[in-house]
Amino acid sequence: MATMGVSSLGVMFGYATGTEAPSAFTQLTRISSIGEINLDQEQIDVSALEDFISAYVEGRSDTGGSCDIVFLATNDTIKEWEDAITAYEGLEGENDMYFLVYHPKLTKSFCFRAGLPKKLNMPAMEQNSAVTMTVSLTIHEYIGLVEGKTVTPKE
Repeated sequence: MATMGVSSLGVMFGYATGTEAPSAFTQLTRISSIGEINLDQEQIDVSALEDFISAYVEGRSDTGGSCDIVFLATNDTIKEWEDAITAYEGLEGENDMYFLVYHPKLTKSFCFRAGLPKKLNMPAMEQNSAVTMTVSLTIHEYIGLVEGKTVTPKE
């Protein structure tokens, strides 16, 4: 029988650069939400004139193009994201920015390559609430589940 499931407690999110996915990632702290990457399967219509019922074959999968990351706004977290943006802008050649969602109770992590915006968005300000900021990452490639990769926790 499968286990009941796991909570999101202890999940870490990090980034790294390179020509292929590295094994260790720098943590981005105080993340409150990581958007899903839903692979919508396209269908290709292969029906002919003589067909009375449409027929389809699988097409490519579509990630939707972006993944939103929400974090609690502090001077430290803003600096972390500014550092990540600077690292992304400094990439040359075949290098890319990799992101990892690490769960301490799962043996595999979720990995993808993505681009960062040039600037951070201004967050909404509401009374009696936490100030959060959203970074919308542009997905270059969804790698999927990977083994043996971790996020190095910040001290």
